[in-house]
Amino acid sequence: MEIDHFAYLARDTDKFIESLPQRNAEVTLYREPLESQQAYISFVKTDAAAPLIEVVEPYADNEVMNRRLDREGTESFLYHIGYNVTDFDASFKEMRKQGWLPLTMPFEGMTPGCRASHLFNPNIGMVEIMEVAAQ
Repeated sequence: MEIDHFAYLARDTDKFIESLPQRNAEVTLYREPLESQQAYISFVKTDAAAPLIEVVEPYADNEVMNRRLDREGTESFLYHIGYNVTDFDASFKEMRKQGWLPLTMPFEGMTPGCRASHLFNPNIGMVEIMEVAAQ
């Protein structure tokens, strides 16, 4: 597993990006709808060596994510860490065996044909695993 990104749940993508301390941040994907998650996804690169920042802005009718923002009492917060895995099935199975609870069953992520899933562990919180081709 390799860290791919840090994801923030945010009410407003534009306000989030404007508030980044890195003024040279490059937006590589902007408010792309991801129907399976009922959210707009944006990717921001702040530094060549740094992981991506994913901004997850829920659709107005996404009650689960909007309630989570309400509970946090803030406009955005660190939502999850995304990891790349080359053997998705083995990683998903092993994490479940270790006590991770799937919050989302495997779904097609932003890269067509590549699966992703969010899992939760009470000692760590939520992570996302994403399938990538072996290198």
